[in-house]
Amino acid sequence: MSDTGIPSANILFQTSSMDKLNEFDVIVVGAGAAGLSAALELTKAGRKVLVLEARNRIGGRIYTIEDEGFSQPLEAGAEFIHGQLPHTCTFLEKAGIKYETIGDKIWHVTDGKVHREKEFIKDWDLLMKALQELKHDQTIEEFLNSHFSNDKYKELRETTLQYTQGYNAAAPGKASTLALKREWEAEDDEHQYRIERGYGQLMDYFQKEISSTGGTIILSAPVTRIKWKRFEVEVITLNRKSYYTKQVLITVPLGVLQAPEGSDASITFSPSLPEKYSAIQLMGFGAAIKIHIQCLNNFWEEKSLQYPMKNVEFIFSDAFIPTWWTQHPNDNGLLTGWLAGPKASNLQNATDDFIFEKGVDALCYIFSLGKATLLQKIIGHKIHNWAAQPFSCGAYSYATLHTADAIKVLNQPEEDTLFFAGEALVTGPMTGTVEAALNSGVDTARRMITIKS
Repeated sequence: MSDTGIPSANILFQTSSMDKLNEFDVIVVGAGAAGLSAALELTKAGRKVLVLEARNRIGGRIYTIEDEGFSQPLEAGAEFIHGQLPHTCTFLEKAGIKYETIGDKIWHVTDGKVHREKEFIKDWDLLMKALQELKHDQTIEEFLNSHFSNDKYKELRETTLQYTQGYNAAAPGKASTLALKREWEAEDDEHQYRIERGYGQLMDYFQKEISSTGGTIILSAPVTRIKWKRFEVEVITLNRKSYYTKQVLITVPLGVLQAPEGSDASITFSPSLPEKYSAIQLMGFGAAIKIHIQCLNNFWEEKSLQYPMKNVEFIFSDAFIPTWWTQHPNDNGLLTGWLAGPKASNLQNATDDFIFEKGVDALCYIFSLGKATLLQKIIGHKIHNWAAQPFSCGAYSYATLHTADAIKVLNQPEEDTLFFAGEALVTGPMTGTVEAALNSGVDTARRMITIKS
């Protein structure tokens, strides 16, 4: 399946008329990167595995959309590979999927002025020096207010906060400064990639490999309740169908685990898991919105503009939708807008039309164009608001002051029967990425394989 919502023939939709299935060795809840990579590891070890996915497609927060109105497949979710990442690159190579290098041709628009700078944050070296001297963790908001309160650092404070929200999807009043420091120190600007034809191909690869090794994936099967005791588990879905297993691996997004009981996405455990529930609530999970705008051509390069942006790859601005990127070096007229963090959370219930209008306003400001002129250049658009998705409840995780301790709690299995995995459960600079999800899925599956029931 090309992650379009149309299932392959060997993936099942849950229906109330299905016969009761036999007991499984492992049930994996969630068919995102963590769930699928874990399921593949488990099936290859000879386990009888069932994957239950709430959506009508595999991939989770990886979602490659094929649409004839656009010049190429759209990445509604994960899009980039940030560095030479062992799990991601290994799986892509096994699957024969090509990925290409992207550069760092960046333009900035601030106070209506356009300029080019590779460095995103002014006084970056000064910021990193202060971070090196930090001994005790605090939120990034507290750190900036205590170390850079002087008016001369106003731009540094504002840009760092914007970066924290935009790149990490984090709330500055909750995000761990030491975690951000480790991430920024590990950044590999020389090795940034984009997958030809999208991440959905990797999900296709997992699905085919799981099916060929005897695993089963059922779509449209939201799990609502898990009744368990040691090596005896009943997993109940929304239409009250039960599946039985010895072990369960829960790989749903952190936002789903944080969802209040009774909501569309929530999962009830019987008996309950109070220690894990408390740990989950202390972790950070941010929102993000992607705006895809298909234009007739790369109009931003036209000499008729006040500031033509030749060969631009990324645009950072002080517009409401601040971050945009092109498909450079491809000359296909596709622009992607990005809004993340608390501002994106505030638009959870906004209509797509409202968000599109905000995107148009941002582009008018960035390119000094009238609205009517810009709209003539646009031939299509799509919005993907991850906070509004009931089975993700947000985009990806970020580290709070309590995340490291919370991860230790969540990575500890319950009676060798209930396990958790996902991008939120990996410490270090890859938190919130596909690499983290693959790492967690594979590592957790390997731990499960060593356990004898």
